[in-house]
Amino acid sequence: MRASSKTARRVIVSLFLVVASLTSVAVPQQRWVPTANKGEELDTLSVVALGNDQFRVWLRVVAGDSLLWMQQYEYDCRLRQSRMIRYMGYYGKPTPSQDWDYERTATSQAIVPGSIGEASFKSACAFALKRKHD
Repeated sequence: MRASSKTARRVIVSLFLVVASLTSVAVPQQRWVPTANKGEELDTLSVVALGNDQFRVWLRVVAGDSLLWMQQYEYDCRLRQSRMIRYMGYYGKPTPSQDWDYERTATSQAIVPGSIGEASFKSACAFALKRKHD
């Protein structure tokens, strides 16, 4: 193979990689994604890593067009524990009628196998750990 042919091939591959990387950056991330629980969604933009396999995330529950409530959780994916640190009850109204902050008082709880909480935990950990390794 001639040197000019190799150079041309390298330039084409380099350009392809640049275009591919720009294309992947330009794709907007969906903010709310469904979890395994009916009506529950995870806020992909609020996921905050706390260290190891621990993170914070907001979840919301909607029924039709109505926002029922939002909860912020801390999850420990390795130890299978959760801690609710904030609850906001909307019940279909535009502003929350309840806003409870548990950050200083809540303790971590074990995830109960087969529960709704486990389904939320699995969905949230799968998303956070995938994003961590991307």
